[in-house]
Amino acid sequence: MQYPLAFGRTIATAFGWFFASLLMFATLSQPGASQDEWRHLASSWCGRGERAPYCTDVRDDDGTRSATINFAVANCNPAPDAPISCPAIENVASRQQITTDGPLRAYYFVTSWLVSPSIERSVFLMRTMNAMFAATLLAALTWLLPQRHRAVLILTILTTLNVSGYFLLASLNPTSWMILGAGLGWLAFHASLSKSDLSERRRSALVALGTLFT
Repeated sequence: MQYPLAFGRTIATAFGWFFASLLMFATLSQPGASQDEWRHLASSWCGRGERAPYCTDVRDDDGTRSATINFAVANCNPAPDAPISCPAIENVASRQQITTDGPLRAYYFVTSWLVSPSIERSVFLMRTMNAMFAATLLAALTWLLPQRHRAVLILTILTTLNVSGYFLLASLNPTSWMILGAGLGWLAFHASLSKSDLSERRRSALVALGTLFT
């Protein structure tokens, strides 16, 4: 099955705006705004193991992994009439819990390449990467799927990704990758096994994309 060039432009435009929307979510909230973002950030700091000055003295104590990170987190602002604020203090060593083993190891390894002395710049780059990753994968899946499966994909996106879902896709949180994998990865495999008039090349691409999702 061959699609016209205009169809590809439509998909690129739609998911270009989708990326712009995710980027808006990524820039509207301060670092630490999403759940456990500071722990995820500390884990990214140690995603490639110990490396001064970002991550040193990694330890395992009773099943809890921690490291000395070159930033500290101030107490959150508890005032009911003010936005919650949990700012980071740069260039101040602190002991923080990290997660660099198990299924999330790849996520923290990838984001570790975006670590810089500026926490705000690092968080912005990591959130932008997440938003670009989500928009690109969804655009590729939309292009490859047959019409019936494409309708399922669009309906799934519209009905399951509420505002919190969009926020997670653009936040520093491995849940964003898990949402894509668990929520949509199966669709690529299902389409590759369907009786649609897809070429072998397109079926192989769907299998590869489904594997990447999961």
